[in-house]
Amino acid sequence: MQKNNQILKLIYSQLLRHKLFNKTINFDLRRIRLVLQKLNSPEKKLNNVINFIGSSSNPIILKPQDNIKSWKGVKVFGNSELPLSIVKNVHIYDTSALSLNKWKTDAGFLAYKITLESNNLKIINNKTEDAINLVQSDFSIKDIDVINSYSDGLDVDFSTGTIVGGSFTNIGNLTGGDALDFSGSEAKIYDISVFNVDDKGLSIGEKSRIFANI
Repeated sequence: MQKNNQILKLIYSQLLRHKLFNKTINFDLRRIRLVLQKLNSPEKKLNNVINFIGSSSNPIILKPQDNIKSWKGVKVFGNSELPLSIVKNVHIYDTSALSLNKWKTDAGFLAYKITLESNNLKIINNKTEDAINLVQSDFSIKDIDVINSYSDGLDVDFSTGTIVGGSFTNIGNLTGGDALDFSGSEAKIYDISVFNVDDKGLSIGEKSRIFANI
């Protein structure tokens, strides 16, 4: 029991406020549901951030345990002040959807009402709708790679920011999807490569304003 409690505390701190430096993390998904219990208290102001900071030679690796095929990914919930989260030199493998008490998100990496600074983020083998979903957030993304996603690579909803450098490969390989999908958002995009996408490389809709040089 003591070991289990230690694992729970580690998962909680990693996904909410912990700083990670050059570590490989294996998640036990049978226990990860406790991470989002705060969502059951809507009167409480959420102010969750992550700071995952690896190096180019020794990135942080987030993946399921060896005997588990997928895990529930990274979900970050901020507030109207858009608190800053930093993700640098991070590789995330084998993400899937999260369902908790009738609440569900279909994104491997979800950012809701935060400011996201990302550099050298890789999402590999996403097994849910969106590899990355940004909602009502500001973002600065550099060198992003999404490889093998069941549906969309990057889904941006009502958010503002820039994307510079990166690639999207084998997107929509199960249900169909777009490499980059924008709704109600403003963004500038530079130097993005797209390979083997089932639907569109860039989807712009629903009152979005996008400048793209790819």
